[in-house]
Amino acid sequence: MTLTYNERLIDLINGVKLCKIIKRINRFVVLVEHTKHIYKALLRNTGKLYGIIEPGKYAVCSWKKEGKTQFNLIGVIDFEGYVAIVDTNLQENLFMKAIEKGYLHEFKECRVVKRSPRIGDSRLDFLLKCREKPVYIELKSAVMRGKDGVTALYPDTPSDRGIRHMLTLLELKRKGYNACLVFIAGLPMVKRFSPNYHIDPRLRDIVPKLRDNNISILSYRLYGVLSRKSLNMYISGSSIEISL
Repeated sequence: MTLTYNERLIDLINGVKLCKIIKRINRFVVLVEHTKHIYKALLRNTGKLYGIIEPGKYAVCSWKKEGKTQFNLIGVIDFEGYVAIVDTNLQENLFMKAIEKGYLHEFKECRVVKRSPRIGDSRLDFLLKCREKPVYIELKSAVMRGKDGVTALYPDTPSDRGIRHMLTLLELKRKGYNACLVFIAGLPMVKRFSPNYHIDPRLRDIVPKLRDNNISILSYRLYGVLSRKSLNMYISGSSIEISL
């Protein structure tokens, strides 16, 4: 695999386990097999995850200390040794870490002020200060691969919550705040991001409004590389191509 967009090693997760996916029980739980035993794995991603969470595929998991599930499902082997990252909590944490380390070109002069800021009836993901000006950030997980194999798509199912967050960004912009919509392309080898207009046609109306109101739309490629019992996490140092 050829690294592009100045990929940076952002984190290392030790002690990961390979688990064979048996089936998805519901939105949050996947049944997996590890060392010939059956376990429940927590899936922190409510998308359909077509082509990702599929019986027979191998997931990268970590043990949980408590709860009704025994594993956290971090990602899924997408290509040999390369892992699609589906855990949205991990995506958020790594995005924040990349900002704090100054790894992201578009956020070089930014720092995280607050997580999960409440705006009316919505909660966005981050409030940053960039050159001492507040910037509201909403992250979305793009882990659907387009037919061309190199495009990450969002969403993979219609999302009322996603549309509400985009409208919140528009409201903030109209009030004079800076706002940015970031798509985490959690797939190895993707080169660009595109909204999935086929799955959610409402995006055909709202995406041009975001663009016309100067709301930045960015996308960062995030993926893992297996190394023995560790998972090396890489993020692109600048936004990949955006195809609107």
